[in-house]
Amino acid sequence: MHQTQTLVSFCILAIEGINHGLDSPLALSLLLPADPSPSTLDHDRKSLNTTVPAVLLQYDHTSFALFSDLYMMVPPDPPLAAPPSAANGSLALGLPPADAYTPANLPPESISRYSRQLLLPVFGPTRQIALSSSRALIIGCGGLGCPAALYLGAAGVGHLALADRPGDVVEVTNLHRQVGHTTDRVGVEKAESLAIAVRAINPLVNVTVVDGSAFAGGDRPGGATAEALVAAYDVVLDCTDNVAARYLINDACVLGGVPLVAGAAVGTDGQLTVYNWEASAVDVARPPTGSPATPVVGTLLPPRKSSRVCLRCVFPVPPPPSCVGSCDTAGVLGPVPGVIGVLQALEAIKVLATPAAVAAAPDDPAAPAPGVPLPPSGAAAAAGLTVLARRMLLFDGADGAFTTVTLRPARPDCAVCSPARTVTSTAGVDYAAWARGKPRAATAAPPVAVAAEGAAAAVPRSTDVDTASGAPAAPAGSCSVVPFQPSALPPHLPPAWRLPADAFAATYFTPAGAAATLLVDVRPAAQYELCAVPGSVNVPVDGFAAAVPDLATRLTAGKDAGEGAAAMRRMVIVCRRGNQSRVAVAAARGAGVEAVDIIGGLAAWPGFPAY
Repeated sequence: MHQTQTLVSFCILAIEGINHGLDSPLALSLLLPADPSPSTLDHDRKSLNTTVPAVLLQYDHTSFALFSDLYMMVPPDPPLAAPPSAANGSLALGLPPADAYTPANLPPESISRYSRQLLLPVFGPTRQIALSSSRALIIGCGGLGCPAALYLGAAGVGHLALADRPGDVVEVTNLHRQVGHTTDRVGVEKAESLAIAVRAINPLVNVTVVDGSAFAGGDRPGGATAEALVAAYDVVLDCTDNVAARYLINDACVLGGVPLVAGAAVGTDGQLTVYNWEASAVDVARPPTGSPATPVVGTLLPPRKSSRVCLRCVFPVPPPPSCVGSCDTAGVLGPVPGVIGVLQALEAIKVLATPAAVAAAPDDPAAPAPGVPLPPSGAAAAAGLTVLARRMLLFDGADGAFTTVTLRPARPDCAVCSPARTVTSTAGVDYAAWARGKPRAATAAPPVAVAAEGAAAAVPRSTDVDTASGAPAAPAGSCSVVPFQPSALPPHLPPAWRLPADAFAATYFTPAGAAATLLVDVRPAAQYELCAVPGSVNVPVDGFAAAVPDLATRLTAGKDAGEGAAAMRRMVIVCRRGNQSRVAVAAARGAGVEAVDIIGGLAAWPGFPAY
């Protein structure tokens, strides 16, 4: 009785303390012993159950809620010790093994690992089994590929293959957005680094690294075409960052009959869609790889109906190189590719987790072929597992806005998926030259172009191709497509017009060197503001030609307020990597002004920050 009265008094004191602003843990300390034993806790818990409710009748509802939260913090009784298990996995009590309680192809460890998605009524064990039996290929192990691979691996895809350009290694500049890599793996090839990260998350997934040469325009392993390589997988995720690779991967997936989850991100914008899904899921029967009914690799699959689209259907011509940005040149906010990469994983999971069609009655003429995956429909689609096919998701990271647009049906003249297609293989096509707008050889397969998704808005759908030159005709719009011009490339300069970066830097930072030099930095203003050589002036290359007369005046008279009275004796032009500076030197020389550039640009300048 004395203990109960004491407990009630402490309850009142604790609640009064809470009501008067006393910190909750401090108030709780009035109720619990410093080192409670199980017997003490049991006694106190019984006392609380019988006495506290009556005491709390004197206090308001807020006090009761606060005290209830505190009471829930009382440590639970220690669990009973688990009985020993037999060597064969069954319990010593003679009960069946753990896998006797689970569906076939879903072992107990999978139930524990994937329990939170298995609990979803729209997902469940059937879709998990389908996902765990599937094969996915991610091409590109950077800002998009890293989050896509991590989430696909964590979700339990059966086999995850990773491909990237040979020799593409992790760099420090990658780490703010390519979250599958770490500082201690700088210098490791990206595909290998990402494989390590996925295996660390989920050892149940079979992770392999495949040669990405076929998707980078290089030699194909064993002479295999890109379409032959992708045909071994159930879905492909395009996580690359250039027009040529996107076009090649699209063609390979159409020819190989594989759904393609395509994402793109640059700056603060991103976009995502799923191509070729309906074709490979319904119209084309793709039995499991290796089965007797598997089509011979390289065999053309039936052309698709007009209700399904590929990348070429949406963007029939590529944008000009001047309209294509990249993370390397235009910059990117780290979470933006993360958002798109995670959504690519989500769409891939929806494609892969679509269970095989249930065999219909033999006399049903509309029955799908057994084993052909079907897109979710009915309740499943209404619950949110509709694949993002024939729709494109646009993400504006600066405004925090998502927009979904419906894509037009397939083009009747699509070069790869229409009945009139002209592309029958990816072999022998120079995708890189075509993406630059270079006229193709008359004997080459005539690929009708596709734009990089990051610049798709600049290319109107109605754009045609100049059949005489093979180059895209210029459409109306702010970013015109023009035939390839060799002059658009940085010119080759005589050796006398070029200076090694290290030798010039050694002389520039001397009184005589600085006084005798007008150092012009032709990078964009944003890059110049980021880091610059002291004493240089910024004239972005886009406006350099118009600024040449003023620069010539400064070169001869040295009238700039911060340069002193000494005359400028030479103009030295520098850019980030030595390409734009060559364009500027050619423009200056063409105007009669002597100028030289720095070989390799600021990337070769000793000690200059890398970015």
